[in-house]
Amino acid sequence: MHGDLTFYNATGIIMGHSNTKVFFIGFNKTATTSFHALFVGSGYKSHHHNIDGWNLALNMEKNSQDGKPLLAGFDDADVYSDLTYLSDAHYIEGNRYFEELHAEYPNAYFVLQTRNEDDWIRSRFNHYLFAARVCTALNLAPEAVEAYWRDQLASHTQRAKTHFRDYDRFLCFDIDRNRIEDLIEFVKPDFVLDRGFWGKLNQTTAISSENGGARDQADERCCEGGRAYDHDRR
Repeated sequence: MHGDLTFYNATGIIMGHSNTKVFFIGFNKTATTSFHALFVGSGYKSHHHNIDGWNLALNMEKNSQDGKPLLAGFDDADVYSDLTYLSDAHYIEGNRYFEELHAEYPNAYFVLQTRNEDDWIRSRFNHYLFAARVCTALNLAPEAVEAYWRDQLASHTQRAKTHFRDYDRFLCFDIDRNRIEDLIEFVKPDFVLDRGFWGKLNQTTAISSENGGARDQADERCCEGGRAYDHDRR
């Protein structure tokens, strides 16, 4: 298991001081590490994938099953991203809970970050043993994984666009085409972001793209492992 990446701002302090939250509800391999670093570098608290080994997606699912608020036990951050959990027996895409998150945080910002679909698929196949472990967890043949991911992406995208159709704090952000300034301006009412903290992090093997746009990286995160959060421990 790979632990979470921790970034510090210029003062060496991570602080959460916004009155609302930002949820990145796209999938992994869409610059989530760079978004995480941008907010942390700008002085905000961000939970990305794991909190000291406690996986975000796994605990969101556990809280949902227990009838608790989705972020119970870890609702102290301003920003949440890379909501994926994978083991040989269990595969969770926590971004599927966006409707519940919106109900619990009605003034939050939601960012559906996307990229060229073929590049995204290729990047996931290049991502450690991610595809192989998805096959194991879902009992899929290797040749079925690509179709599964494409269907999952299409369904998730349509659901999100439909749900947030009339919500002005929802942004579709194509990391191949949009500029990072588009995101900075989008959250400006509640977050002041420093453009200088945006850059390439954990870049995957070079992948072609038609547009440079804002895609500074295709983050090479490890999504396996992580534990369920024990609320009595903290």
